[in-house]
Amino acid sequence: MRDRELGGSVGSTKPAETVLVVDDDVRILALTGEMLRVAGYRVLKSNVACEAVLIFERNGAEIDLVLSDVQMPGLTGPELAGRLRQRSPDLPIVFMTGCTEDCAPPDALQKPFEMEDLWAKISDALNGVLAATPASHAREMKSEA
Repeated sequence: MRDRELGGSVGSTKPAETVLVVDDDVRILALTGEMLRVAGYRVLKSNVACEAVLIFERNGAEIDLVLSDVQMPGLTGPELAGRLRQRSPDLPIVFMTGCTEDCAPPDALQKPFEMEDLWAKISDALNGVLAATPASHAREMKSEA
């Protein structure tokens, strides 16, 4: 695999990218965090979207990407993305979801996913391959909640 896909290679002088993972299911949160750590990413985790906003406020300068569940109590993933992008408009955000494609943003990672699929999606987002979630979809998700 390319170094970028793994968040940097062993002996690299570049620090690993930091991913903030947000999912209300603590089992998925732990497993996804471990998958990313194995790939060489530094991982911050939150099982509450409002807490993720606080984590981003404290650590935003070092967070390279956010991986968020779509449907969560309180703030949905797209609503969280909107709040974070107010502070950092170019922040790459990848969504993961267990719901049907009809209620998920475009390019969302469908649960359950394979480790390689997660790594590829994160790498693509960090390299600017994935398009940003349209603001209109964030509004649609809010109205469904």
